[in-house]
Amino acid sequence: MKDVINILLAPAIAILLALCLTLASCSSAKNSSDNSTVNAATQTQNQTQSPPNLQKQRQEAEQQARPDVEALIPVGLEVEVIDAAPHDSKAIAEIAKNASKAVDDKNYPAARVLLYALTSEICVRTYNLPLATYPAALQEAAHLLDQKEPLEASKMLLTALDTLMAVDRVTPLPLVLAREAIEQAKAKSQTDKAMAQTLVETAKKETERAKELGYAGRDPEYAALNTDISNLEKQLKGNEDATSVFAKLEDRLSAFLKRQSQQERR
Repeated sequence: MKDVINILLAPAIAILLALCLTLASCSSAKNSSDNSTVNAATQTQNQTQSPPNLQKQRQEAEQQARPDVEALIPVGLEVEVIDAAPHDSKAIAEIAKNASKAVDDKNYPAARVLLYALTSEICVRTYNLPLATYPAALQEAAHLLDQKEPLEASKMLLTALDTLMAVDRVTPLPLVLAREAIEQAKAKSQTDKAMAQTLVETAKKETERAKELGYAGRDPEYAALNTDISNLEKQLKGNEDATSVFAKLEDRLSAFLKRQSQQERR
């Protein structure tokens, strides 16, 4: 993993070092330009030479190197499936109660363990280069070069490049299981009504489980999903055509799952 990241970072390191060398050359050019101006003044008073505006050049270089504040470059990825939560509603409620009490008592280590026991999700973690930190690092590196400290300038740049930001996207497993159960129930609805009803009941339980585990537990979409599932159960029991009800429930569940999966945790 580290080797892969180093390979990906090599071009960025080269660019930053090249920029610093450019800034160093500008600093050296300033001294040479000042000496040339003094010599020219002693040779003739009619000839004047304007030194380059080094401060402006530096500001322009920094502005060009300044990325979007929110810009992130992904350099690594991890996927972890965690299903530590119980399926029994009473067990979930008991763990949640104990976790809440641990927080109230400021016993955060115990609370973390208890909250982990309420986890049922697919976590996709992306490691990113936070480009917003580069302008300040470039300014500090340029300052160090002006102070004749190139090694310290290089360390400053490498520190900036070694800094990664982790961004998590979480998909609740119970909602994934609920959607899968609905899809299977739809496929069985014409040939095996009993199995379709069992699968719909599974979807109902998993949806309720997602709510109890705190995956946007106060979102009103859970009530709407519960209503659609209840309507579907009635359609199946009455031997009616449930195609439109299935389609509505699938769309609502998929949209809710997508909305939760797109939320970032930093």
